[in-house]
Amino acid sequence: MCTPRARLNLVRREPDNIVLSDTTVAVYLSARNVGDCAWPEDVRVAFVSGVQMGAPNAIPVQSLAAGESTQVILPLRAPSSAGVYTSTWEVRHSAGSVAGTAIGVMVEVSDAPTSTPTPTPRVQPTSTPAPT
Repeated sequence: MCTPRARLNLVRREPDNIVLSDTTVAVYLSARNVGDCAWPEDVRVAFVSGVQMGAPNAIPVQSLAAGESTQVILPLRAPSSAGVYTSTWEVRHSAGSVAGTAIGVMVEVSDAPTSTPTPTPRVQPTSTPAPT
């Protein structure tokens, strides 16, 4: 009997550091079919728990043959208050959860912009030759 199974891995998050409130955060996940048969057509990466951060409830994923993988982008928006937030996602299909573990995505929000050093202009004295 065919049992769909999945593995989600965090590839990267942009921006990948502390973000300001209401900042758009793109989370890139790799979804891999680690089962022994193709996924059905209705597979999606679905929000499970934590803070949804403005993302849709689910993002459709193409049907994958055993061993294949694809990239999924979660469009998150940082909450308006400073803190550390986790959003948990897993691969599902209409008949229930696909076997595999959920993945938590963490976003740290700051209410103050991080300071960027401003270069200080320097004046270099130069000598001007005296007219002859």
